[in-house]
Amino acid sequence: MSQSAEESSPDEQPLNEVEIAQEIERRERLMLRWPLLVGTSAVLYGSLMVIYIIIRLLSFLSIYMLLADLPPSGPLLFAQIFPIIEGFLLGGMLFIAGIITLRRRLLGPKLLNLWSFLMLGAIVLTLFLRLQTLPDFVSRQMLVYNRILDQEALIAEQADPADPAQQEASTDPMPPPALAEEQLASEASQFFVAFAIMGACGPAFFWFILNIPRVRRTWVTWH
Repeated sequence: MSQSAEESSPDEQPLNEVEIAQEIERRERLMLRWPLLVGTSAVLYGSLMVIYIIIRLLSFLSIYMLLADLPPSGPLLFAQIFPIIEGFLLGGMLFIAGIITLRRRLLGPKLLNLWSFLMLGAIVLTLFLRLQTLPDFVSRQMLVYNRILDQEALIAEQADPADPAQQEASTDPMPPPALAEEQLASEASQFFVAFAIMGACGPAFFWFILNIPRVRRTWVTWH
């Protein structure tokens, strides 16, 4: 009697295998949406990194050619070349990792995790180099600034007193070199720190998404 009562208990409902299969399929589709988001973001981010590095390299070469008689010192040159090299390599690595992630291969998320750590390390090292070579950077920029002052003085000497435009230009003096050097050092250090913080957002985003427990359980089963 007790056994038949347990079997006919109203609290127990037979399992619907069709509904269970549909729920599992729905959850699987939901969990497979993140590779599209992460992979596409990685491909776009990596492409933008490579394009930015190419533009930065062209800008560096143009400035270096214009100031050929003011070559940067060894540490300063390394501080300017290192971000270009590592940015190009890491940008290509991110692009490839994004494509592999879109194909749902295990190597994709692994490369993205590795890229996140390498990128954060490169950002910290670049910031360190920038701050260490800041006095050399400011001194080099001040040489350019002094050249501009000399050119402004020469133009002022050759200006026509009857020309209102030249008179207006000559009445707009540039700040003294000491003040300009202090402002340049302050603005450059703030820019380097802000740029490093913004650059760290990308690696943090990819690492956070990939290491959410439910997401991680998904990609570790890929082949």
